[in-house]
Amino acid sequence: MISETNREIESPANAKRFGGDIFYVLESEIQIGDVDAYGYVLFNKKREGLETNSFYNRSIDIECAIDGKEFRNPVDQFKRTAGNFERYFEYTLEGKTIHLSLYRERDEVEKKFDDLKNELEVMPLRVQKVETLQGLLFIFFISLILRAILLRRAREAKLLDKSSIEEILMELSKLRAVKVGGKWRLTEVSKKTEDDSGEDGN
Repeated sequence: MISETNREIESPANAKRFGGDIFYVLESEIQIGDVDAYGYVLFNKKREGLETNSFYNRSIDIECAIDGKEFRNPVDQFKRTAGNFERYFEYTLEGKTIHLSLYRERDEVEKKFDDLKNELEVMPLRVQKVETLQGLLFIFFISLILRAILLRRAREAKLLDKSSIEEILMELSKLRAVKVGGKWRLTEVSKKTEDDSGEDGN
């Protein structure tokens, strides 16, 4: 029910006031076993903000406590420090130093995947075969993987301090490759595109 009502629940028509707070309320029919029933989905933006704030405060505390630091047993230290937040982080080890992959990177990909899912809601009306839809899903999935790789490399190169990921993609889209003498070569690269691709040109 939550998934089905996610896009429409914040409509002004669904706003109700209770105890001075605004709740968005949607009623929906639902079948529980053989019983037809009615369910209600409630959404409160104030509570969402508080929970989001609490979540990121805790995740940043974890990052500050262990990211880039050396421990005698880094894996055990990560598990103790992260606790039930462990599933929101990925980490790599460099000797006994632990490096966290930020949850925010994963969150960025999940948001983009949500965008794709919303766009795909009309896709079955435009394709004639299940195989075609599966192909589209596969292409979207690969694009998300590539975006995640680019996002990570852009962050490591500190490119996100001066450009958004969308601006970087726009510049990279200007690149063209031609085959000369059996080898692929890039055409002339603009100064901004060269800067966005990193000082070493990679």
